[in-house]
This record gives sequence, structure tokens and C-alpha cells, in this order.
Amino acid sequence: MRQIKNSQFVLLLLCCFGLPLSASAQQARISLNQAIEKHLVMIKDARATGKGSSNKGIELRLVNITCDSIVLYTDPGMVFRSKVKNAPEIVLAGNESLWLAPEKTLNMAISTYYTAANAVEPAAGVKYSFLKQDKTLEKLLSYINKNKIHKDQAQNAILTVTAGTDLATVYDPKKPQASKDLQKFLSSSIRASSSQEVTRKFAAYKPPPPRSTKTIVMLKLDYPASRNLNVHIVGPDGFAYTNMHQKEYNDGHSHTVDVELDTKQMAHGTYHVMVRDDDNKVWEQKDVTV
Repeated sequence: MRQIKNSQFVLLLLCCFGLPLSASAQQARISLNQAIEKHLVMIKDARATGKGSSNKGIELRLVNITCDSIVLYTDPGMVFRSKVKNAPEIVLAGNESLWLAPEKTLNMAISTYYTAANAVEPAAGVKYSFLKQDKTLEKLLSYINKNKIHKDQAQNAILTVTAGTDLATVYDPKKPQASKDLQKFLSSSIRASSSQEVTRKFAAYKPPPPRSTKTIVMLKLDYPASRNLNVHIVGPDGFAYTNMHQKEYNDGHSHTVDVELDTKQMAHGTYHVMVRDDDNKVWEQKDVTV
């Protein structure tokens, strides 16, 4: 903080005494990322607007610390991250022009996208900070801006890179040729260039063993053999399953009922398996997760 204040003080002296600044500070147009690297502009604050993905999702407070007016354009692919739990990373769409007066502060909402699938929209005011300039996203967003890709389709294209979603998600039946061109660009230019990074990231990944398609639930019941009992199963969705295959064993003193669940056809979750009589009295029950 002291270093920033000192640099601002030096610039103030230069302005007061009419001394010339470097040529970089007097450029007609410069990218935001370059202006930050050259210490011409600083991001004093960055906050979520609460307007969601594919909109002006972040507001930047930019400070021109030079004595000259600066015309900026936002870089596509600038990524911002929050320390707030579950707040998604935000990437700037880019190519928006800003004008900063000498030694003044400007608050401006900037067009953005999310980098996470099924992202939870951050509440307005959630604090963010600049993380990096992502070259892959910069390349993709430059294509998106140049070809005027619709914002929803653009968001889906970004997720194919950042979240590994399927290329089919970027297809728009209303724009078949543009969609095919975008898919081709993603497949040949973007995914190919990032394939080594993806390979490194998932090199240690081992797929889980194949899930058994049959689960046997054994219920042992001590009850009179003359009782009329039936198997009743309630799934994680609350739906009752009544036609499951079962085998019953009776040794004269107790019953054992094996209930077979075809987990290949059933949703993941916990199933409540019970044996009850006509009066709905439960004689035995178990929970099984498939």
C-alpha cells in the first residue's frame, strides 16, 4: 500500500510541475490488463452485481493514477475470483471501452461469464479480486466477440473449456452453420491447445469400478407363517416400488426374504425396504443405498 501511495505522490508531483510522463501513459488506447501491468491504472475494488451470468456481472472501481486521460478496453479472458464459498469465478467478456479522467476513479459494471457449470449466482456486493489473464479463454472470447455469438451460446462454449461440458451444448438449431463453425473452432483450436493441461490434470484420475446391477437385501422375520406379508420399497424420490423380484425361505420358525433391486434401472440414492402385513404393521426393514 505504501508503494502505491508513493507512486501516486510522485505522479502528483509530475502533474503539478508540468513534467512529461512516459509515452505509455499517453497512449490513445490501451488494454486494462496492460494498464495494470504498467502501473497506470489500479483496480481498487471489484464486486458482484448480482445480475448473473452472461450479463454485467461485476463492477470494477478503477483508478487512473496518471496525469493523463486514458482510454481503456477490457481484455477478454480476465478472470476474477472470490474468497466467498461457492462464489463462481467470473471472466470478462472483453472489448468494452472505458474513459478514465486524470487521477480520477471510475465505477463501471462489466460484461461477464461464469467458468463453472451450474454456478450459484453470487449476491450483489460479493468481493472479487483479479486472478489472471487466461490465454485460452482470451482466444475463445475473441472469436465469440468477432462473430457476435449470442450470450447464452457463448456461456455454453466457455463451459466446454472450463467445465468439460459436451460440445453439443453449444448447438443452436436457429443458427446451424454458426453453431457448427463454433463447434469446429472449439474442437480444433481451443480443446486441442489445452489438451496437454487437461491430460496432466486428470492423469491421476481412476474411474470407479463398474456398479453391480443387482443388489440383494436380506430380511429375516420372526412371525407366524400364516401371516399375509408383502414387500414394500420406497425410493429416494418418494416413489413406492412394489413389483421387485423376491425369494422367500421358511424353516418353520422364521422367514427370510431376499429382495432383488435392479440398480441398473434405478436412480442413485437410499431405498427403504420393508416387509409389512395387511394392517401396515412393519415386521422388518432396512435401508440400502444404490
